[in-house]
Amino acid sequence: GFGIVVTDITDSKLLEALKASEAFNTALLDHAPNPMMVYEADTSIRYVNKAFEDLTGFSLQEVEGARIPYPWWEKDTIKKVLKTYKDPILPKPKKLEVRFNKKNGELFWVEVNAKTININEDDFYYIVSWVDVTERKDLELSLLEYKEKYKALIKERSREE
Repeated sequence: GFGIVVTDITDSKLLEALKASEAFNTALLDHAPNPMMVYEADTSIRYVNKAFEDLTGFSLQEVEGARIPYPWWEKDTIKKVLKTYKDPILPKPKKLEVRFNKKNGELFWVEVNAKTININEDDFYYIVSWVDVTERKDLELSLLEYKEKYKALIKERSREE
């Protein structure tokens, strides 16, 4: 006799493909060059990547589940955020430039880009990325300082004449 056993492996192949896809997507976020965060609809932190940890000094374990106000926020940050993000649904990326505190207290500036990701009608997340603009902001502030000094010097010289 001759017998053939046939096993449908479609489900296991789909599961393998899904696992590979999840691993790929996680690797993309984990290794992104800029800080990336995922927030639940209630503003609790679900995920932060390695670039976030490197910039802020806060690990995922320290901030996972944290809600507004976040430990890196300054006192007036919530006012800026609420003013910029009035509508909780952000169909298009929304930008905000803000200063934060690292875990060690050092200040830094970022451009925040946030967007809502709808899972279904009732469930959504926020995906947020930062671009560190500290160097540019420091240069801008230095230029403003020099400008004010130059104005004061010109004013003083004109009084002398």
